[in-house]
Amino acid sequence: MALVYERLSMACSRRYCVTEREGDLNSAISHGQTSLRLAGGGGRHKPTSIANIGLCFGIRFNVTGKLQDLDFAIEKIEQALTMTPQLTKEMLWRSKSLAEQLIQRFDWTGETAFLKRFDQLLDVGDLDKAIQKLRDSRRTSSDLVDRVWRCTMQFGR
Repeated sequence: MALVYERLSMACSRRYCVTEREGDLNSAISHGQTSLRLAGGGGRHKPTSIANIGLCFGIRFNVTGKLQDLDFAIEKIEQALTMTPQLTKEMLWRSKSLAEQLIQRFDWTGETAFLKRFDQLLDVGDLDKAIQKLRDSRRTSSDLVDRVWRCTMQFGR
């Protein structure tokens, strides 16, 4: 049942992108929270679900200007980041999302405490390793595509 609500949440957030109706965004958040409650303590998709709810709160902040939504966005993305395996593209994306929300918080309030939380939560060395790992994987897959193409050209005639 949790998966049904997760899919409803994603569908509502996608519909919001088209309609820009705040009700779709509210439904996305509500269905996402219901999904988490039903899922309980585990699941490999839980960090993604939590991060998606955080992103929805961040979008809603941009619509309503309610600082509470931005606080929830930061809280959820931080929570998802602590559950995310290190040196993965998900860690990199969630780190970027958290940084964007914290900068937005700073822009609105001038508070620096939130920026310090980001420094404490994430070792910049981990980001450097993640970026290098992504670059290496891109090079490897690019090399593979080149080899397959050359092979096809040589033997495919």
